[in-house]
Amino acid sequence: LVKVAEDYTFPSGLKVEKGLRILLPLYHLHHNPEYFPDPEEYRPERFLPENKHNIRPYTYMPFGDGPRLCIGMRFAKMQMTAGIITLLKKYRLELAPGMKTKVEFQPKSMVTQVIGGIKLKMIE
Repeated sequence: LVKVAEDYTFPSGLKVEKGLRILLPLYHLHHNPEYFPDPEEYRPERFLPENKHNIRPYTYMPFGDGPRLCIGMRFAKMQMTAGIITLLKKYRLELAPGMKTKVEFQPKSMVTQVIGGIKLKMIE
């Protein structure tokens, strides 16, 4: 939740008052085709250093931004990288039988959660 610093009126006419707490819908911002063409397509190259100039400021904030940026961002990225490398050195991953390739997300969750989870098959 973010507190509005000063009264503001959006171009649409919507007014927000100073002190109001708002929640930014980051999932929807990150999946908006206006900012990310074909947002449902897996294209990690969008985020390579040479392509970062294509990302409009404040349209991609997986760990927040500004003075309240998540202090665990570097640690989380390091842990994810180490975990993925460890798994991929030993296993090949496939979707488990019956797992859908198009998933649905919990609409009211503060973090992105797949309904029913993601089931993988690990093959040595």
